[in-house]
Amino acid sequence: MSLVSLFTPETIKTYPSDFNGAIKLIRFAGDLRLDVGGLTQSGSVMVGIFDLGIKNLLPKGYLPKSVLLLGLGGGSVIKYLRRRYPLARLTTVEIDPVMVEVAKKHFHIDSVKNLKIINNDAVAFIKNAKEKYSLILVDCFHGHQTPPGFGQVRVLAKMKSLCDHLLINRLYWDDFKLQTDDFVAKMGGHFQVKSVYTASNLIISIMKMAGRGRMR
Repeated sequence: MSLVSLFTPETIKTYPSDFNGAIKLIRFAGDLRLDVGGLTQSGSVMVGIFDLGIKNLLPKGYLPKSVLLLGLGGGSVIKYLRRRYPLARLTTVEIDPVMVEVAKKHFHIDSVKNLKIINNDAVAFIKNAKEKYSLILVDCFHGHQTPPGFGQVRVLAKMKSLCDHLLINRLYWDDFKLQTDDFVAKMGGHFQVKSVYTASNLIISIMKMAGRGRMR
């Protein structure tokens, strides 16, 4: 570790990707993380976001038997989930094969026990999925945008039918606040919704259907 990386983010390596453009491996203050288009994709920041959501939006003492994470990034959240739920069966879906390889090479994600890694489009995976999970976490971004499929009520309804609890991570600053507020308002017409704020994100809990609203 260089002295520079203790005070200034240092790019260690850049990986070209058809899906993400440039995936940057960055070291800062002793923490190794991934950056895509200026958006952090791993590290302690991501762990803190989901830790706050899980502690505030799931039942106290809840222990899922199986967890599905949509969007792998560097795998920091997967490692957090393994520590928090040591007996749970973990599955992650990641569309970018380069991201998967980087997560294996630099973050040793393939050493996590009882983990299944699926290289696939997360929306397509959900549409075709039949397996049930205790908990589904959505952490999918294309650049700074959530894939449009996750804004469709039908996709959210299918996802909710596959799990007991569903948490979605959305950006919540500047123009993204309006986008996320619109998403919450739209989903609130179809589901029971709760949320918790972090410094930059909103973790949203999608619960049972609120009524017989038309799905689209």
